[in-house]
Amino acid sequence: MSFNRVREGTKLPDIFILNLDLVGFSRITSLSHPHDIQKSTDRLRARIDRFFDDPEFRTEWSGDGLLALYRHNGGYCDELVRIAKKIVTLLRRTKFQHMEPSVRIGLSVGNITFKRDIGRITGTALNTSGHLQKHCPGKGGILMQDRMSRFLRSARVMDGFSIKKVLIKGEETACYYFPFDPEEPLDEVIGAAPSVTINIEELYGDIALIEKQQEYILDAIRRIGGSSEVILTGRGPVWLYLLIARNLHGSVSRLVYSAPKSGDIVIFDHMQPAGQKKQQG
Repeated sequence: MSFNRVREGTKLPDIFILNLDLVGFSRITSLSHPHDIQKSTDRLRARIDRFFDDPEFRTEWSGDGLLALYRHNGGYCDELVRIAKKIVTLLRRTKFQHMEPSVRIGLSVGNITFKRDIGRITGTALNTSGHLQKHCPGKGGILMQDRMSRFLRSARVMDGFSIKKVLIKGEETACYYFPFDPEEPLDEVIGAAPSVTINIEELYGDIALIEKQQEYILDAIRRIGGSSEVILTGRGPVWLYLLIARNLHGSVSRLVYSAPKSGDIVIFDHMQPAGQKKQQG
């Protein structure tokens, strides 16, 4: 849905916002010839701009920062999340004078009052995206507001994300974190959190339907909160257990299946140090 015909001052609901900051460019600039660094940054910005070459987007650069607004006719945010991941991948491969820049991206959704000049647009969603961008942990990456997960058409776009608890306007909110460094030790960045139990039966109600699998996946992801350990329990079809287990891999450090007869069975445990064998009882 294009922004071209939106009138000045129009209140727009559920606008997706990307707030980006290129990290490390101030230091790179101080160590490089101004002309060389300008050419390199211009090329980098041009490559990033190509990701947004669609009337559904409206973007504006300010220094090393980029603000992008996104309106989707179906109300989904998948494409904006994919673009954010493409930008992270691009920056992972980018070097200036043998130095590797990083990026912090905050993703949020909410109502805005539209202005032709993006810098004059107002709305709490803008503040939230900026807050997430500034508080992106570790070496940078993407921090996505929990509410955006309700606007995803496919859970596959969340591949590579983990969960982090952040403080937003005095409330503890679960956010999704995609690290700039895929080898980053998430337990150190995010911190250990209590385990959470997910009753599979609560995901589907009376009958589990294959055509609703994306809903079940997103519901399970939302229930994780900031936990690094998840316990799956309750009655449910085998295919649903396998589906949830597969999609929680990478989002939590430890997954356990629990039933009255079998007891606790560990599905995977990334908290266990590599190469360390568990003692047999």
